[in-house]
Amino acid sequence: MRLTLQASCAVIALGRFGWHRGTGAAENLTDALSQAYQYNPQLLAQRAHLRATDEGVPQALSGWRPQVTFTGTTGPP
Repeated sequence: MRLTLQASCAVIALGRFGWHRGTGAAENLTDALSQAYQYNPQLLAQRAHLRATDEGVPQALSGWRPQVTFTGTTGPP
């Protein structure tokens, strides 16, 4: 009786949590995260926003970098 109860619980859990293979179903957690990272519009928008922010970092740091200036003259001494 215990084996039957365990088997019944397993079948209910598998059905309830969608552990079936269907169209678009991820095989494991890594696949699910990968698909979300590639196709979720909110994640894609946030990634684009982060790239735009990252583009501004070199510009913001440019004022803190050393500057070199040259002066000179040409002609006969």
